[in-house]
Amino acid sequence: MIVLLVLLIIVIVIIWLCIKQIKRNMQQYHRTLAEEIAFELNSQNSSKRKRNNGWRYRSEIMGTAPVSLPDAEPLVIPAGDYEQRVYTYDGRPLKGTRKGSRFTLDVVPGYQTMVSVYTGTEWSSYASVAYKNHLIGHIGDGLYKERIQMLMLKYPYVRVHARRDGTDAGGWPYITLTLPPLSWFDSVIEG
Repeated sequence: MIVLLVLLIIVIVIIWLCIKQIKRNMQQYHRTLAEEIAFELNSQNSSKRKRNNGWRYRSEIMGTAPVSLPDAEPLVIPAGDYEQRVYTYDGRPLKGTRKGSRFTLDVVPGYQTMVSVYTGTEWSSYASVAYKNHLIGHIGDGLYKERIQMLMLKYPYVRVHARRDGTDAGGWPYITLTLPPLSWFDSVIEG
């Protein structure tokens, strides 16, 4: 019985606060009760919001320019059990991928500079990666990055297998390269 009485008091207080706010709005904007109700009904967005799929950008940024890759055949590094992180600076080209998706990325030859669509910071790298001819980020530091850069000196460009491991709360895609053991790289570099 007491719980019911407390709930009734809470409901009455909420209704009283709403009425008070409506009266304040009517006085401030010189509207009648009917005009205020019509204004509130029209101000609510009845159309569905466009789903953002978790892609949050720091500001409006123009679409990325396609990367030009050499016409020659790439060296395709086979998929393996070893992993190397990719630092994603523009996830928009990856929009069609989902957690667990597997795809290939092209390691773009030359020195690439790009601005992060998430933070606005600029980065440059000799180990930039592209998805469907659009830059998305660069390979993280480590032994695999060094080996891939050595292969870039021998071949026009390199293609690697990758996996999407999800998206963080800020909309950054987690991308991981799946690579063979270092011995495979050493044999290709020497041979």
